[in-house]
Amino acid sequence: IGTLVSMPQAPVFEAGLALWLAHQASAPSRLAIERALDRPEQADPEAKAALIAQRLAALEAHTPRALADALPRFLRRHAHQAATVRDLRACLDPTAAALLPVEPATPVVHVETIDPTRLRLIRQGTNSGAVPLRLRIGQGARVRTIPVLLDADVTEVDLPWPPTWLHPNADALAPIRWRLPTPDLRALLAHVDRLTAPERAALPGQIWGHFVADQLPADATLDALLGIAHGPDLSAVLTAVFRLRVLARRLVSESHRPALAQVMAQTLAPTWARVGLWPRDDDTPVAAALRPWLVEAMIEARVEGVAGAVVAQAGRVLEGHDLERAAIALPWMARVAGDRRTFDAIDQALAANPAPALRSALISAFGHFVDPALIAQGLDRALNHGLHRREWLALMRPIAQRRDGRDQLRALIERRFEQLVSHLSPPLLARLPSLGHDARTASERSAWATTFAAPRVRLPGIPAAVTCMLTTIDANIRLAAQASASLRARLARAPTRGR
Repeated sequence: IGTLVSMPQAPVFEAGLALWLAHQASAPSRLAIERALDRPEQADPEAKAALIAQRLAALEAHTPRALADALPRFLRRHAHQAATVRDLRACLDPTAAALLPVEPATPVVHVETIDPTRLRLIRQGTNSGAVPLRLRIGQGARVRTIPVLLDADVTEVDLPWPPTWLHPNADALAPIRWRLPTPDLRALLAHVDRLTAPERAALPGQIWGHFVADQLPADATLDALLGIAHGPDLSAVLTAVFRLRVLARRLVSESHRPALAQVMAQTLAPTWARVGLWPRDDDTPVAAALRPWLVEAMIEARVEGVAGAVVAQAGRVLEGHDLERAAIALPWMARVAGDRRTFDAIDQALAANPAPALRSALISAFGHFVDPALIAQGLDRALNHGLHRREWLALMRPIAQRRDGRDQLRALIERRFEQLVSHLSPPLLARLPSLGHDARTASERSAWATTFAAPRVRLPGIPAAVTCMLTTIDANIRLAAQASASLRARLARAPTRGR
């Protein structure tokens, strides 16, 4: 959960966001929590962390004191080391531990309408016990919350009156994913303003799930996400922008990305006015996490003045001034300027043994160049600068979001794999296949499969990670083919703010 603050480019854990925000004032060290919840043996650690966050939300909702008592004990036992869910479970009393299984699993709950005042909830997927949840229904000015215990695969629920809209997981606290029939989902999206802040923050992930399950067309998915991104809640904007960025990278062709950039810039203009380009003393954690994505949107849309301000400020940072602005200025200067002179300035500053915050910004800047030759040289420099695990992730993630960058990463893995093995820890080596998750063509799939052919695939953690990578790429190819026509038609229209 702490990743939300320390690594803005990492996926947002929608289900845990509201819980984390509510308890940030008394939360333990975000780094300790992040290390404690790390699951390096999993093929997709970010997805596993999201599941853990969901379980923590359920635990906090139903036994708040148990979690408050267990977390300090948990963090003392496992300070400065990786720990698993089993370790957290061992710190809980038996009743609370039942809500946090050894292997968290997220069931999918399908909602069917039997008649206007009766629902059928069908639970699918692995689950380790009963799941308490609450339905929220609305009709006009009336809103009612109905508690339900999912202790069987099929549960029927009586409603007090026929609802106009229905939310299957009030306050997004139950550890579930849910699916509504398409008409009911559209009715819910038409009443987003009636939802609570946690429900709005979790909604983009559920919208995406409906899209992946072929229950919502691509253009409707785009408009729904844009509508949430245009809203007033920064936490909901954050989760919506995360999904929009995934959509842009995996489903939108290079030729249509400028049109999407314009739409996103217009949609995010009110939030941009609130958050601004540079860090502020009164920043909330969500504003700090959202800012890099807002800067990206404004630069991609070529909003007047943004690129020039970034380059000018980066020059001051390299001269030793305004270092608190380095995390924004340096990476985006590399993207905007992106020439040999800029590369050499960053390389020289990194070689001068800078302070940790400046070092992190410089390393991230290497990942934001778009010239393939400079990307390759930046990766080579990284091996020579002795990067730590988190620094490698900060470098590689932005590179992997572009096709030419992914090609350079594959070339590095193939050319210098033995050196990478000596530099990187086994958990980080197991994350290397995840760098191909944004690939969206059959040729890229074949190339990544070849990169991790034997004997590399025999290293611990890599076989499962390769399977996850290929499954993700297959899904990208399928979804891109399905979404292509509707997204082209949607982006060909005049930009709008979304519904």
